[in-house]
Amino acid sequence: MNKRLLWILCGAMCLIVLPCMGQLRNTRDYITIVLEPDHDNWVYAPDEQVQVTLSVRRHYCAIPDMDVRCEWGPELREAEKSWTVNTGKNGELVLALKGQHEPGFKTLTAKVSYEGKEYTNYINLAISPDRIAPTVTNPDDFDAFWAKAVADVRRVPLQPMMTLQPELCTAECDVYEVCFQNHKPGSYLYGMLSVPKQSAISGQYSDRMPVVIEWPGAGVKPHRGIQGVLTQHGCAVLEMGVNGIPVNRDDDFYRDLKANGLSEYWTIYNDDRDKYYYKKIYAGTVKAADFLCTLPFIDTTRIAVTGGSQGGALSIIHAALDPRVRCLSAAYPALCEIAGYYHGR
Repeated sequence: MNKRLLWILCGAMCLIVLPCMGQLRNTRDYITIVLEPDHDNWVYAPDEQVQVTLSVRRHYCAIPDMDVRCEWGPELREAEKSWTVNTGKNGELVLALKGQHEPGFKTLTAKVSYEGKEYTNYINLAISPDRIAPTVTNPDDFDAFWAKAVADVRRVPLQPMMTLQPELCTAECDVYEVCFQNHKPGSYLYGMLSVPKQSAISGQYSDRMPVVIEWPGAGVKPHRGIQGVLTQHGCAVLEMGVNGIPVNRDDDFYRDLKANGLSEYWTIYNDDRDKYYYKKIYAGTVKAADFLCTLPFIDTTRIAVTGGSQGGALSIIHAALDPRVRCLSAAYPALCEIAGYYHGR
């Protein structure tokens, strides 16, 4: 009876304590600065006034009579205006901000002090972003230079290799390490190809499938294959590396290269357009599609490219150089608008 009573008491304590713990976790003293523009797409026309509703919230409730320090100006540049506002008795106010005539981006930053701590939030608003023009002009031989670069890498035989990676395969997806020659004999690009199994006949995939080439963000790191939503929907995925090294080694392998031979690789020969490190990568993007076009189960009319940061830039470049690319999705692409600072943005 004593043991039974003890279990009952323990259960009762759990019913009391656990909900209390949940409430304690939900009542942290966090502060949120909420900035809500009056355009739900955050895009404005030139010279259009911008309105932003500002509130400071604790536990999702607006705090009245809060002083907020605001800054407004071009993105990542010195603020045009700095001032302090008060949220008033309702804990909310509307800021009327001057837009700008030229296409670009403007940043609103808000800062508050609460019980000795500083809190900050910001938003970037776009002014006709589709009208932002390049700040550089192409050299006269730009198209000829890249046409020759692509032709040069294509003169090097692919000599492709595919090696099944049994430890990465699943019931729905096969994963292969792949490599092929790039800009000179003995120089290889490596990647991981994930192929939905669909129905295999004598080791061959029975259906031609679309393919997505994913270009990597900057860094020296492994790319061990994708078995995600794309393969679940019948799409092959080629996850590429760009540094000419295998992409499925242990972390120490990449750590050593990152610290030594490939440290800041993006600066190697950046004063020589023929020797620049990225030249062979840019031109080599078409070799990835050349490799895929040798595979009988790939639908070569449905090739897409994607990536973020460095991979976003490489996706744009690949799509520009290779007419076989039918779909492009670039996330926060690097290497873009680098000269913008010289032009006030």
